[in-house]
Amino acid sequence: YNVFNFYWTHLARTIVRECVLFVFVFISGVSGAFSRDNWKRAGQMLCAYMILSIATNLLQSWQSLDQNARIDFNIIGVLAWSTLVYCFVQNKSWKAQFALALSCFLVNILLIPALQAHSNWENAYVPLLWNPGHQADYMPLFPYITVFFLGAMAGKILYQDKESLVPTWKRDFERPFCFMGRHCFIIYMAHQLILVPLFLLVDLIVKGLFI
Repeated sequence: YNVFNFYWTHLARTIVRECVLFVFVFISGVSGAFSRDNWKRAGQMLCAYMILSIATNLLQSWQSLDQNARIDFNIIGVLAWSTLVYCFVQNKSWKAQFALALSCFLVNILLIPALQAHSNWENAYVPLLWNPGHQADYMPLFPYITVFFLGAMAGKILYQDKESLVPTWKRDFERPFCFMGRHCFIIYMAHQLILVPLFLLVDLIVKGLFI
């Protein structure tokens, strides 16, 4: 617990978190360039995002729960909306995708600061843009949608033949990663349902042994 508190407020967490999120969203964009049915992927993620949002907001209505129980907008929401927008340009050239990425970048550095500077918007909660409450699991759509489109553009340029950049590598060691890649959506949705009860069980065991 003490280590957790130290890391949570440390600069290292900010740096590591931003690097991990950048890589994760960028690779998701690359994957979008490979996908055979981005409409289906976007629909699945939008459904998951709505389920998470509705369920955690209902849980939040219980007075006994901490305010961080609510998830309004997180990584699944970012990927869902980014994939949905990408569906409209997936058959366009990389230049068209770059133009869209540039537009998203300009929204992030010009429009959003202008809105936040306005007195009526300073403390407003806008799920796609910002959250003054700073929820731990919150992620705004901007600037990460820009990162997603950069990944999609890179995938379109680097993988024009739909082949690996390192085709001579042995395939055996890749199988676990490929399995997780094929089922990452299920893993993402199920991991908290599995890990939280597991941690609660460990907590009960530890308390029973040492308290």
